[in-house]
Amino acid sequence: SAADIRVREKDIQNSFERNLALLDEDLEFVASEVVIGTGRIDTLAYDSVNGRSVFIEYKGPEGFGKDALIQLMDYPQLVFTRRK
Repeated sequence: SAADIRVREKDIQNSFERNLALLDEDLEFVASEVVIGTGRIDTLAYDSVNGRSVFIEYKGPEGFGKDALIQLMDYPQLVFTRRK
């Protein structure tokens, strides 16, 4: 059954990175597993129309919660600090 299918987070990440245009045709892949501060951005992309960085974080069903959201919200500040 579909409930018995296990998909690894890394497989999902690889699939998205190969097909970013399916999410948004203006997205360009930049890098995987970008280390910033004490965290790691799963996928860093660039929105070529708006000139903005896009952070994509992958979480399995058991991995998403308040902590994951806080982690994602920290990324812009960590990237900005890294540029200085």
